[in-house]
Amino acid sequence: MNTDQTRETAKILAFPTGGRSGLLAARKIRAANESERPAPSTVISDSWYHEAAIREADKSH
Repeated sequence: MNTDQTRETAKILAFPTGGRSGLLAARKIRAANESERPAPSTVISDSWYHEAAIREADKSH
């Protein structure tokens, strides 16, 4: 058995500069960066496989 396992230690995060007001500014910057990203594409489809399973079940009765 291997007992020499290394574990990642806790990650230390710095407080935002300026306290809470700095935190709000950082959130605004992050929100602005996220709004520049393209919106994810949405796939809309019927549940044809579900409908097919229902038809098969109806046929077997």
